[in-house]
Amino acid sequence: MKKIDWILLVDDDEIDRFVNEKIIRQCDVSFPVHAVQDAYGALEWIKEKASGIVSNKENGLILLDINMPGMSGFEFLENYKEVYAHLKEYINVVTLSSSNHRSDRQRMMELGASAYYSKPLNHEDLKQILEE
Repeated sequence: MKKIDWILLVDDDEIDRFVNEKIIRQCDVSFPVHAVQDAYGALEWIKEKASGIVSNKENGLILLDINMPGMSGFEFLENYKEVYAHLKEYINVVTLSSSNHRSDRQRMMELGASAYYSKPLNHEDLKQILEE
């Protein structure tokens, strides 16, 4: 298990973001939790942090929704892999979605997500994610 330096929560649903962020904070995490409402915001956040992630060897966790307006989680991963492949060793992407379609799960894993969890996040799932 790698030490985690930050979590980026990517979800267009304000209530899901609030609930998931609350669950994360209830687990007494000592690292910052950042939340953005779409994949564009996530890519921008990563762009701003990229050089620091590498130079400081920061380990991050992205909790990524699939179904978002503008850019889906699928499209996010495609863009992320293309532009930020050099960050793969530092950032773990985990899908957190309300979709239970096997094809969605398979596609996210093929695109580079390390795991797939169903919403809402719960304490047991979070513990398992943090131990990966």
